[in-house]
Amino acid sequence: MKKVLQVILITTMVLFNAQNSANRFFYELTYKPNKDSAKLEKEMMVLDIDQNRSLYQSYTNIQMDSIANVIIKEASNTGFPDFKRMGNRRTQFMHQIAKSYPIHEVLYKDRIGMDYYSYRENPSLIWKISEEKQKIGIYNTHRKQQPISAEENGLPGLPQKSLSKTGHINFTGCRD
Repeated sequence: MKKVLQVILITTMVLFNAQNSANRFFYELTYKPNKDSAKLEKEMMVLDIDQNRSLYQSYTNIQMDSIANVIIKEASNTGFPDFKRMGNRRTQFMHQIAKSYPIHEVLYKDRIGMDYYSYRENPSLIWKISEEKQKIGIYNTHRKQQPISAEENGLPGLPQKSLSKTGHINFTGCRD
């Protein structure tokens, strides 16, 4: 009886932790810096999902925040920050897009100069899901089209690939 209770307790703990765990998905964003440019630039983007919200942002932002936190913590001990350790990491995408569940309210945050700006939105987008299928990595995917190309949210599933009509932007899932 004692072993049965232990198994039930362990199973319950595993299931509880699985429900509360977050998932991180990495995407490679390939884009042209402007429409006349011949060169393509790349940046790693991250989508973090848990049961309460999802957060989309540049992986470079996450790295810079982590390094800055360490530098600030060390500065409290030494008296001055060593910002040289930040290196020359830069991102073209300072924005964050957060979506809360089950409300599906989207919060857009961005930094312009030294100031942060944000706005909230409750979008309702209509997706056209076709029968066209493609295997991307280990995922079997369907083609989905959205009439508005400026933003992606309210996705019917986890995106694995997204292309702009002009081909200037290519967003591809690469690992989780």
